[in-house]
Amino acid sequence: MGVFGHIGLGFIIKRFTPQIPLWILVVSTMFIDLLAMTFFIFAPLWTTHGLFMSLIWSIVAFFSTVFITKYLNNKRDINTSIDIINTSVVIGMLVFSHWVIDLIGWSMTGNGIPLLFNDSQLLLLDFQIDLIIGLLIMEIGPMIVGLVIYIHYIRHLKKSQINKA
Repeated sequence: MGVFGHIGLGFIIKRFTPQIPLWILVVSTMFIDLLAMTFFIFAPLWTTHGLFMSLIWSIVAFFSTVFITKYLNNKRDINTSIDIINTSVVIGMLVFSHWVIDLIGWSMTGNGIPLLFNDSQLLLLDFQIDLIIGLLIMEIGPMIVGLVIYIHYIRHLKKSQINKA
């Protein structure tokens, strides 16, 4: 699947997680592809898109976020352990969402997504639709919805800041 569906999800989630910078949300949705590019350059046999490895990368993202957030914790961003855990859960879930979106997208094209590594069994949802419709549903749709929700959120934020002044 292309990048726009993943990025659109980052924009959508920003509305519900104002404490997390948008760039972190977008990078989280693309983390598995970023790893895949890195591993392809240095270790072509390694895969990152399987269910098993997506769970591993999600757990790594969760604990990395806990560690980094605690290390960089300051009073204006995150004050409690609950906030740190909530932020870490969001990041971990966004990393895993990549696999879910790819499962749907790859199934629409008739390709499967690996359960473990490149040579493992493939998981394929039993449906196929026209490529153009799939592109609209999985790529352009989430990006447009994400941008609309994000722009609405930013406008609402600016209005509330003006009303406070």
